[in-house]
Amino acid sequence: MPTLLSGRRIFAAVAVALTIGGLLTPQIFSQTRLTGNDAVVAIAARSTFPNYKTTLKALSDMGTRQMIDSIPTESNTIAVAWLVRELGAMGYATTIFGTYRSVYCTKIGSRAPDSMYILCAHLDGVGGFSGNCDDDASGTALVVEAARAFAGAAVSTRCSIRFFLTNGHEAGYKGAIEYRDNRHDLQGKENPPGSRQFPEPVWLGLINQDLILYDHGNPAGPVQIPQASIRVNYCPWSYAESSLYMAQQFIAIDKVIFVGYPAVIPAGGGGLGAFDAGQFANYCPVISPEEGGGDAGYIANPLHHDDADTYETYSEADFALAFSAVQREVGEMAFLTQTTITGNTPAKSEPPVANAAPLSSSWSLLTRQHELTISASSRGTHTVKLSSLDGTPIMRRIGQGRMSYSLRTESVGAGLYVVTINADGNVMQKSVVIAR
Repeated sequence: MPTLLSGRRIFAAVAVALTIGGLLTPQIFSQTRLTGNDAVVAIAARSTFPNYKTTLKALSDMGTRQMIDSIPTESNTIAVAWLVRELGAMGYATTIFGTYRSVYCTKIGSRAPDSMYILCAHLDGVGGFSGNCDDDASGTALVVEAARAFAGAAVSTRCSIRFFLTNGHEAGYKGAIEYRDNRHDLQGKENPPGSRQFPEPVWLGLINQDLILYDHGNPAGPVQIPQASIRVNYCPWSYAESSLYMAQQFIAIDKVIFVGYPAVIPAGGGGLGAFDAGQFANYCPVISPEEGGGDAGYIANPLHHDDADTYETYSEADFALAFSAVQREVGEMAFLTQTTITGNTPAKSEPPVANAAPLSSSWSLLTRQHELTISASSRGTHTVKLSSLDGTPIMRRIGQGRMSYSLRTESVGAGLYVVTINADGNVMQKSVVIAR
């Protein structure tokens, strides 16, 4: 099996853009067709933190999205119609499937359209007055934003990707089971014969996203803990080696795009019983990343299935944890499907420093609780700038040689910020998560 290049960062001929917490801007690349790790970085850049939050809020604001057995509530019907419109606007042909009205669309592979990876989450929630924001608008928004990242003719994948939103999960995984039982025997069959069309490509693996917003410890505290993480459950009893491989690649992706929060694989694989992934475990390799707050199989979020599980309840740090899963998943999917991208747009950058000596600079970021340290080294003059997502400057320093700059983060709000370094003619950007 292919593996990510260990420890490698992606440097283009003109500019660099690596991430802590999410890649925010396109990069300048010297080539017009990106492959391998270059494509992983570029595809991750197509997912943005503001887009994820917008999609998450839209879903949560629809209400419970509950299915009562096979009967959708009004908010569930609204959610299905919204997903069809949203995915259709990206250029996908969208299907409403079965009695439980699950929704899926497919990025067709250019070389192996008869096989696919499935990226899924459940769109329905429980009753009451909740927006079911963590469970599971967080995962549904991830799938929608992943579909957005892979949309369009500029992105080509070797095999197919199915973006699948199950319905009826809270009634007993009904949508996942219905899909599995009705589609399993259709895998890899060309229809019509000779058409190179495969309505149900072979299942290479399934990645389920459920509960990715919240890690306030166990027992839960009032704010996100400093060691917040994503836990990557995998199936240890069926397709165990391939499932573990997918979990390892989910973690290894931060050797290419560092996303600000760690991901860990629990001993023994963790728990899949409460997730749609468990319904496919005997049919293909599966993993199910989730928030890392509790022990395997234990949900630490006290808002789970509670009326307070709404968008407004969560903090920017909570959203940033979820977005780290978006970045990991988009990057992993690009890697697994051998994605290529053509026709990239040049990045915005500051003008180069006059009389700079090229390729002589280095820099690093260090984040601690309440403190951000930026270190830069250059032969000539360098400029260090910290700004908000809308470009509002927060800190700007000019120096020469080897310098370190510290910022006490109590003075800024929690969330994602952009660090720009202009050193020796090289413009470099990272985004950084500041958590409270």
